[in-house]
Amino acid sequence: MPIAIILTITALLALTACEDEVTAEDHFAQARTYLLEADYPAATIALKNVLVLDNGNLEARWLLAQTYLQTGDMLSAEKELRRLEELGFSPGELRPNLAKALLVQGKISEALSISSEDLEPTAEGSLLATQAMAALADQQTERALQLIELAVAADPDLPDVKMARATIAVRMNEDSATDLIQALREADDEQDSAHWLQAQALIREGKLDEARSILDGYILQSEDAAIADRVMRALVSLGMKDYDAAYRDANEVLRLAPENATANYIVGVERFQGQYYREAITALTFAEPIAQEFPLVLFYLGSSYLHERDLSLAETFARQFLKLAPNNTNGHKLLAAVMLLQGREGEAEAFLQPVLAQTPEDVQALNLMANVLLLTDRSDLGMLLYTRVAQLDPDWQIMPLPRATNGGTALQGEEDNFPQNDILHILNLLNQRDFDGAIEAAESYRFRDVHSVAPYNVEGRVLFSAGHQEQARQVFEKVLRREPANPSANWALAELALLEGQPDRAREYYKNVLRTNPNDLTTLLKQASLEQQLGRDGAMVERLYEAVRAHPRAYQPRITLAQYYLDSGNPDAVRAVFTGMESYQMSSPRVLEMIARGQIAAGDLGPGRETLETLVAENPRDTVGHYLIAELASASGDTARSRRALLAIIQIDPSHRAALTELAYMARAAGERNQFNAYVNTLQELEAEAPAVLRLRALGHLDRNEYAPALELSERALNLYPTTRTVLELAATQKFTDRMSAALETLERWVTQHPDDADARVFLANYLLEANRPEAAEVQYLAVLKRQPQHRAALNNLAWVLRSTDPERALRYIQAAAEQAPDQVEVIDTLAVVESLNGQHESAKRNIARALSAYPEDPSIRYHAAMISHAAGDTEDALATLSTLFEAEADDFPERDDALALLQSLQQE
Repeated sequence: MPIAIILTITALLALTACEDEVTAEDHFAQARTYLLEADYPAATIALKNVLVLDNGNLEARWLLAQTYLQTGDMLSAEKELRRLEELGFSPGELRPNLAKALLVQGKISEALSISSEDLEPTAEGSLLATQAMAALADQQTERALQLIELAVAADPDLPDVKMARATIAVRMNEDSATDLIQALREADDEQDSAHWLQAQALIREGKLDEARSILDGYILQSEDAAIADRVMRALVSLGMKDYDAAYRDANEVLRLAPENATANYIVGVERFQGQYYREAITALTFAEPIAQEFPLVLFYLGSSYLHERDLSLAETFARQFLKLAPNNTNGHKLLAAVMLLQGREGEAEAFLQPVLAQTPEDVQALNLMANVLLLTDRSDLGMLLYTRVAQLDPDWQIMPLPRATNGGTALQGEEDNFPQNDILHILNLLNQRDFDGAIEAAESYRFRDVHSVAPYNVEGRVLFSAGHQEQARQVFEKVLRREPANPSANWALAELALLEGQPDRAREYYKNVLRTNPNDLTTLLKQASLEQQLGRDGAMVERLYEAVRAHPRAYQPRITLAQYYLDSGNPDAVRAVFTGMESYQMSSPRVLEMIARGQIAAGDLGPGRETLETLVAENPRDTVGHYLIAELASASGDTARSRRALLAIIQIDPSHRAALTELAYMARAAGERNQFNAYVNTLQELEAEAPAVLRLRALGHLDRNEYAPALELSERALNLYPTTRTVLELAATQKFTDRMSAALETLERWVTQHPDDADARVFLANYLLEANRPEAAEVQYLAVLKRQPQHRAALNNLAWVLRSTDPERALRYIQAAAEQAPDQVEVIDTLAVVESLNGQHESAKRNIARALSAYPEDPSIRYHAAMISHAAGDTEDALATLSTLFEAEADDFPERDDALALLQSLQQE
């Protein structure tokens, strides 16, 4: 280096040294100023400068940790807090904040392991409140409740404690949630918490518009709105698919906190939706630390890499996503697409099978599976799937995914062993109803692939669609001469046989497949469907259980069995249907739905609420979860909660028929005639001839004493939709209009045609009792129990029929019912009466007391209590009970005359 340059540099260094040095204290003062201005990036730099000059400055390190907490950089916050812990910083300030940093990162067990010993009450309350939230996030509901109780005991007035307590109430849909939120709003220093929590409550109810409105108002009024508020509003906008609004908020957050993981996640999603995949990858990479909380970070990363044709990274992130969300169908489809592009069709098929088993109408999965079939010489089956796609969504664009080259990138022009163009051309001609052209195209396809039977099956399907059934049969039979067990040809010939009214012949075609492949799932399901069509429910169940044994991980046979048990009045059997499934399958929304339906129908309400609340929390816009919560609340007598859940559904989907139907019934029961008419009118606009709509219209006519149109509508519903519900509704209408003989005739005709319909038989037996025909009712109850020995309603009602004529036999039946439902009031009541008639007075008194504690005002139960007291020799108690019953002018009830006769008899003694 020239000497002149060296001298110049030396002089500059000397001049610099002469200037005043910027000290750690100067940087610290700047940092405080920046923090007051909420300029977190500048404050972070200033505090880091302090620590460069003074590494032992605990106050600066503490403020730096607080800055990271404020900006959502929880990983950096954790690092600084851990360092402070090593340096002996006050545990009272450190531990609650460390727990918050760990919680946001999803490190639940670490957050819960922090000790609260030796902390002052305020610090203890703050830590326990955070740990309660951690337990709640981990679905440890009981532990969350225990921890929040301890937090309240430590410091009930602490903001963190009040916030956590209210949050838990919101998450668990407790009635106290509204009051707790209101208490937060009324406290001047708690306005921030209140608006935040109220928004959360609305989000859980699926009311995203209202939640965003609350956040809009707070952010507009607050000059220093917290970063968390903008992040939350961005997430709400994301849920509403308002990507522009989400992007604006996320960018504002990133201006203040460039490494905020949640904001980067939102930006990444927006960039992905805009097809800016490289930019999406950049933002989502910064969001990886919150993948535990937002697994979709990994899904969008994998999808972005797929679009960028980086199949290795696409597979890596898709697998990571499925590890966190094993039930997510989008993850399965993403990985299947990657497998297809890599030429790994067998693996792709394995990932798609559970998706289609759970959601058989998923057009994306059907499209991918069709590609698999076309690439594995099953073009005939691929054509069937493409046809199904077109039926489900005519606007769906079928996407080819040809084999990848050795380099891993798919070539869109590659056509070897990939007959998709032929299949799509044939389908296009069929859609245009150009049958001659489609037949010609199918023949051309067959001539070019003479070694495979798949083109013959394609030709047969085309001929079948064109109405040439005999020619189609000949083609399929030609396939069977080459491959007797060919599934496609046998299924098609079975379909033809059924159209010709030859079910036995159809059954033989299914057997052709099963002789070679006895575990073929599709064939077993088709066989079960055939047996159901023929009214052979026992054979159907047997076929379905064969499918379950052969394919223990398959959803469809189990779901079908569960639905059958629900429909046939045997809900107790539902849970057992899913025994043996993998744990991840048991958390499938469809499986949980069926289990919950079974529990509700069986009166087993205990575990249902928590499971359904979890489902709705994870999928707030999932109407199925809300609907089941409504059913559960209704079954437990909580009409208000049921109504709230139904209203949440129509906020999400204003045309949800089932929710509108139930709301209409509720409005009618509450005497809200105008509201009832409004719901019915909406339903009529949606689907005027639906059975539920016809029934509601019939009820409207009944309320106005217009019997003729009510009967006409009920009969029309049964004719259009001959189901158990429509026949029961018609019978009920006939009975209501004083046509009991017609009601009995309707039910007797139905059970003759449907001997396995337990609900209809029980209904018929109940009507026979009302018609004073107990012997005929007994026959019907016994017919139910012959088919379903554990049918609780039949056991209970039969015991009631036999209580006087054969009390010992009645006791056996009611004891069997009580074993299944030991807490059901109707069963307890019958058990008490029958025990009394068998001389078991002490047990009878205990059981009737249990029934009375549940329904203390029920006149029938009160009469039974008097009967039991009288039978046990306690005349005074019986007289007091009956006197009170009639002094209160009890509503009319079936045994009123008997009760009055007993009262008069006791008064004369």
